Amino acid sequence: MDRLPLSTTTLFQQFTEQVVSDDLSRDLGSLPGTFVSKEIKGKTYCYLQYHEAGKQKQAYVGPENEKTLELISNWDSIRHERKLDLKRRQEMCAMLKAGGLLTADPSMAKVLAMLADSGIFRLGVVLVGTQAFRSYGNMLGFTLKGTSLQTHDIDLAQDTNINIALPNELRIDITDVIDRAEMGFIPIPSLNPKHPTTSFKVRRKEIKLDFLTPLLGKPESKPIKLTSLNTYAHPLRFLDFLIDESIQTVLIDNMGLLVNVPHPARYALHKCIIANRRPITEKAKRDKDRFQAEQLLDILLEDDVQSIVTAWKNLNRYGNNWQEIFLEGLKNLPNANLVNKLQEHLV
Repeated sequence: MDRLPLSTTTLFQQFTEQVVSDDLSRDLGSLPGTFVSKEIKGKTYCYLQYHEAGKQKQAYVGPENEKTLELISNWDSIRHERKLDLKRRQEMCAMLKAGGLLTADPSMAKVLAMLADSGIFRLGVVLVGTQAFRSYGNMLGFTLKGTSLQTHDIDLAQDTNINIALPNELRIDITDVIDRAEMGFIPIPSLNPKHPTTSFKVRRKEIKLDFLTPLLGKPESKPIKLTSLNTYAHPLRFLDFLIDESIQTVLIDNMGLLVNVPHPARYALHKCIIANRRPITEKAKRDKDRFQAEQLLDILLEDDVQSIVTAWKNLNRYGNNWQEIFLEGLKNLPNANLVNKLQEHLV
């Protein structure tokens, strides 16, 4: 793997800070539309009327008073500032692409932008799988290589505990979101006809959305309801370790997509575990898991070995003997020299 120039990684850090800042300060300036007023029980209220996915929507601004009217009068300047911010982000994206950073596949970026705009990442949804792995090279300052970067799947995971904590007004209907996007998504029937779907695919294309959630307790294949998204997810063992303490990063497209991904150290350990548990019929997936784990562990061993040690120490908090399960998977990585170096830090 090749290390990216310091100037490029520094620019990526600045770009990430810009996107995070923009997300925290989302305001009416991000919505094109016109202001309208409504009279309700003798009082007048102001709304911003706009169109999204071909449908007319309204965003509440406030009661018609001096403060609200001042906001409306300054709307043009707010919009202008927003446009300048977005133009700056586009320029930074172009510079990052020229600097050799890995960019999101256009078709994947379109779907991820739709998901990000819906707000699911603000509800604690974590992008996992190869789409998350693709983000680590930019984040860590290296050029990742090989078929380990290739996928048409978008895997999204959420902890079921989040569903309990969220109020109803913050919940999202994911089926409605993908229907309004008009990208041709259709549900994929479950192998068990009695079970609801946990996956969607784009008609006549390979793009697929999979919803996942941690499997806790006894083995269970029945999908679990994610009430905050009004959809179902497939339960998987070890997923709670993977998505706990997730971090934010930005995917490079034309403007930058802010998403949640697992910490790279946890991702690497998780891949070691999963690879060792795959059946012989999934050899290609097993090899891909190990190749991804090797690349991340190699980078972190050089730049941040403590993150590997910390992730390993936390393993047994999630289940008995999980450290031993990881070490068994680690021993099966092809790079024996890397394995020996890591064992010196962990055992």
